[in-house]
Amino acid sequence: MLDLRPSALQQTAGANRNALRLFSNVKDVWQSVLEAEKEDGINYDVVFFLRDDTMWLQNVDLDDLLGTAEADAYLLSCDARIPALSTSEVNDHIAVATREKAGVFGNYIDHLLATNITACQKTIDLTLQMQNRGCNSEMLLKWILTHDNDLHVHYVGQSMLPFQRGVHVTMKDGIRTCFHKYCQSHDKCLSQFGIAKCAGINEDQFLGDKKAQAAESAR
Repeated sequence: MLDLRPSALQQTAGANRNALRLFSNVKDVWQSVLEAEKEDGINYDVVFFLRDDTMWLQNVDLDDLLGTAEADAYLLSCDARIPALSTSEVNDHIAVATREKAGVFGNYIDHLLATNITACQKTIDLTLQMQNRGCNSEMLLKWILTHDNDLHVHYVGQSMLPFQRGVHVTMKDGIRTCFHKYCQSHDKCLSQFGIAKCAGINEDQFLGDKKAQAAESAR
């Protein structure tokens, strides 16, 4: 990711290190998948790529998901997120890919390192370019999927993928689960599950530092 604003240099450097660590690990796991397929003599039909802080809110009906459209990959639309995703972004928290195209996600770090970030930057809002900002992680994913690999992506709501990223934090009244990354869809209002965003919980209710606990829980 590129953000040359002096106020953001340290944060951007940390985010890039985390991204490299994350996708390096994904590639290692993907290699294990390939080895398992070779040993079994059969390939999977679809592959789920998830973060390690995945929280499933309901069961997933894979037949229903794949029946929504014929596609190479299925991603969350996050069409009710506040602030809204820009037209240059896609949610990068979860992907369901056909086996034929799963390698794009499994080897994502290779695509990421080979991406022309200058070309990606030209597709985003001019006001961001003027602020020395390039594509963020959501923009890079869309660029890699649609420009570099020409994947047919179908976007679904959380009725199809009832998923959220969450952590467990220590409260004065015990352990509580909260969402630390948020994707909302019009067709599945997550407020019905009664789980708050971590940022919206009263600080006085926490034991110790909230950010430190959330980071530890997400490992």
